[in-house]
Amino acid sequence: MKKDGASKFSTEFKTRVALEAIRGQRTANELAQEYGVHVNQISLGRSSFWKQRPKYSVKVRIMRLNG
Repeated sequence: MKKDGASKFSTEFKTRVALEAIRGQRTANELAQEYGVHVNQISLGRSSFWKQRPKYSVKVRIMRLNG
């Protein structure tokens, strides 16, 4: 059950944000402001991405090809 005000982000969205955080071209604060999430979610997403990397490897290759 979802709490009021809670939002659920798609796997694609989480992957995109995590990849941008990993690239390190912008700070976590800048990414958080752009995507409308808390800065802690950026850090958690980045570490979660590395833990689940094999699961995302195909998506990462596709996203790199698409820019």
